[in-house]
Amino acid sequence: MLSPFSVSVARDTPKWVKGEKGLFSVKTTYNSLCPQGLGTNMNHIWKAKIPLKIKIFMWLVCNNAILTKDNLIKRKWVGDERCSFCCEPESISHLLFGCSMAKYVWSMVAWVLGANCRPTSLEQFWVWIRQILPAGKQFYMSGLATICWGLWIARNSVCFEKK
Repeated sequence: MLSPFSVSVARDTPKWVKGEKGLFSVKTTYNSLCPQGLGTNMNHIWKAKIPLKIKIFMWLVCNNAILTKDNLIKRKWVGDERCSFCCEPESISHLLFGCSMAKYVWSMVAWVLGANCRPTSLEQFWVWIRQILPAGKQFYMSGLATICWGLWIARNSVCFEKK
């Protein structure tokens, strides 16, 4: 009768079962924690030629995790939930696309690009920009990040520096 255990004289070595050749990597850890393939969907952020802090900011935007007033309220923050620009309830979607300030900025971008409309959400941005600038794929993420980051910085100046 064979024993269910095998004994070997070889040295014990750790093996990462999620990685190629048993080797650990952050990528394999991330992919194992995000089984729906979320890691690959964020490549447009991580491969963009933008500063790391803005990549992280855009990743947080895509995951509805930047600290807009609605997200602060979920964390038991007590304060005014209204947008500093237009007095509507502040959320990520509102701040980046729905606010009168954001609408103005997106309208200016649309005008410069020769578009007759502006995007109203992140999802719509991707459809919109592909139609308007089909040959400019390398600029999509950096353009989106620039506009979103600018709106975020302006919002923070108004909220925290009273500018």
